[in-house]
Amino acid sequence: MRHLSGIESGFLFLAVVFIIAGAVMLLNPTEADVIHQVYRRSGYYVEHVSKERARAYGVLAILFGGGMVWMVFAGRRR
Repeated sequence: MRHLSGIESGFLFLAVVFIIAGAVMLLNPTEADVIHQVYRRSGYYVEHVSKERARAYGVLAILFGGGMVWMVFAGRRR
């Protein structure tokens, strides 16, 4: 079995960060106001994130991180 390259190691580290952050958001959701910048106009808008939406973002982060892990190890089989 060959060692992970630097890119693969960094990608795997980032995947673990996504999975841990998603688990925290899923298990301990908090309400928040998120500021989004509007690029075509000067200005911004504020999005209120409820606890339910924070849990959904947590699940998406876990799935995204899991997909990144799968990409690292599925790409090594080729």
